[in-house]
This record gives sequence, C-alpha cells and structure tokens, in this order.
Amino acid sequence: KVAENPAWSSATEIKGWLKLPETKALGKLINKYVPKPIYNDIQQFVRRASKGEIIARQAMGIWKWFKVIANPASQARNMISNTILADLGGLPFYRLDRWAEGLKALAKKDIWYQELKTNSSILTETFAQRDIMDLLDTFEKSKGTNIFSKAQDISKLIFQKGGDLYQAEEQWGKLALYIHKRKSGLSIKEAAQEAEKW
Repeated sequence: KVAENPAWSSATEIKGWLKLPETKALGKLINKYVPKPIYNDIQQFVRRASKGEIIARQAMGIWKWFKVIANPASQARNMISNTILADLGGLPFYRLDRWAEGLKALAKKDIWYQELKTNSSILTETFAQRDIMDLLDTFEKSKGTNIFSKAQDISKLIFQKGGDLYQAEEQWGKLALYIHKRKSGLSIKEAAQEAEKW
C-alpha cells in the first residue's frame, strides 16, 4: 500500500524523505524514498536485531514466564478477573452449569464452539487439546460451589502446564458468557459481541 501511494513513496529523491535499503523483504519499496515516519516504521520490520537485543528479549521472556505464567497467584487473579468480567456481562459466578458448559465446549469443540468460531474471531487455537481436557478434568474434580472457589485448583494446574492455558482461560470465559447469552435469547451476533465486550 505504501508503494502504491505517491504521497507515501517515490522512485525519485524528495527533500526530507529517506531512501529505503535494497532488501528483498521490501518488495516494491526497494530503493524508494519515503517520509521519515514511514521509514522508521518500515525499518522495524526489516532490520536485524543485534545479539544484545536478542539476548535481552529472551531474558525478558523468561522473566515474564516466571513472573506471570508460572505464578499461581497470577493465574488465580486472571481466573478471578475473567469471572468478574463475565459476571458484569450477566453470567453470575455461581452458575457453575454455564461455566462447565463453556469449558466442555472449549474442550470438545462442540456446536457452541463451532457456532462462535464461525461467526466471530474471538476464539483462536494456540493451545494443546490435551491441556484443555486436563483443565476440564480439574474443574470437574475440584471442590467448590462457585467459579471463585474452583480457581485455586485450576491455577495449580496452569502452573504445571504453562502459557497456553493462560490464553485458554480467556476463551473459556468468553465461551461461557456466549452460551449464557445465547440461552438467554440473544442472536449469534449479539451474544458474540457481548462475549467480546466483557
């Protein structure tokens, strides 16, 4: 798009514009002149990170993993905040039936899951199916009368499993709220919008 727009790129030199390098990744923009803000943005995509930057990113990733993903307290807070948001959206925290339906839909990719995935982009699949089944198993076996009391046992599982389940928690909440809204009479589109909103 930048290459096609004469206000953003030029084959001839323009005062104040910078020349892009001869890099295959630039395609039609090779050796073109662009305004400095566009040049800076594009350079972020094509320049190679230094060894120092690579090491710093890896170190930051490891630190974040231990600080957030591998921290049961962070996992419990994530579950609790998801529950509170779903409650604000109309799914009470004590409706374990709806939470169980949402988790089963996520684990088994049933009709509710397929309906939401087909009509919305809020479900992505980067986690392992086996991990979701373990999450379902932990939910069903844990003692508790509401989603808050079950969150403690679930956070222990997530400590063992890693980051994919952290994302699955988000989808679980969205799916549970979606099912609740659909069963309350909302259309597919309205229920999906509510699930995404909250």
